[in-house]
Amino acid sequence: MERSFPIQGFGLIPWAMAERAYETYTRLFGASQSLDRLAERGGFGFIEWAMLWCGQRPMDTQLQERCVAKAVQHLIHEVEKQP
Repeated sequence: MERSFPIQGFGLIPWAMAERAYETYTRLFGASQSLDRLAERGGFGFIEWAMLWCGQRPMDTQLQERCVAKAVQHLIHEVEKQP
């Protein structure tokens, strides 16, 4: 398995999926913490990760359901590709 990233209250996801969320995170909040540091501190919350992965602000509740569904669908696809 490739390098993984922790999601609080969920488990581990592929690092590449965290990198995509981190791109949004740095655009919105700056790069004061590296992705490695975020991982050391326990990672993103599940909804926070899904929203960031979709390129959205985590606090935008109108888009949460759609972003979570889209992120989970992609996560399942990525996990199924793993040997």
